[in-house]
Amino acid sequence: MADAIVSDDPASAIAVRVADCAPILLADSRRGVVGAVHAGWRGTVQSVTVEGVRAMQRELGSSPADLVAAIGPCLGACCGEVGEEVVDAFTRAGHDRAAVGRWFSPGPRGRPHFDLSRANVDQLAGAGVPRSNIHVAELCTKTHAGLMHSYRASGAGAGRMVGVIRARSKDSCAPGNVPQSSA
Repeated sequence: MADAIVSDDPASAIAVRVADCAPILLADSRRGVVGAVHAGWRGTVQSVTVEGVRAMQRELGSSPADLVAAIGPCLGACCGEVGEEVVDAFTRAGHDRAAVGRWFSPGPRGRPHFDLSRANVDQLAGAGVPRSNIHVAELCTKTHAGLMHSYRASGAGAGRMVGVIRARSKDSCAPGNVPQSSA
């Protein structure tokens, strides 16, 4: 098991399982290769999404400018209450203080609330993925626990959601290879 996987094999789908963490799917619009990232707060501290982008560059020849990213439903800032030790973990890991300030806000009980989606959007953009190519579901798993699985809402017995992606076949990546409709 890993927090990020990349593939150029159109015969195999890759997936990420989550229950409050962010499922992040990456696709190279030019090369047709893909990546899947599991980003909880711990992975986000370690910039796992940036590592996913770098793996696509290193292993599959992708350019971050060609990537499209989809961040699926995850724990939202509305319900993302954490302890001060989480804020400290981001600071100790060397994340920019201004960014950390954007990612955390005071919650109604005085504890910090973490915006997991925003942190990963910023990290993707910092890795060179155009902001216009980053799409966020903007659905909180805990708020919508009747529709989605949430560890925060259901505890250890929570189910899991799966984000799945598959590389395009080489033929479908060829320039000018646009499917024709039969009219």
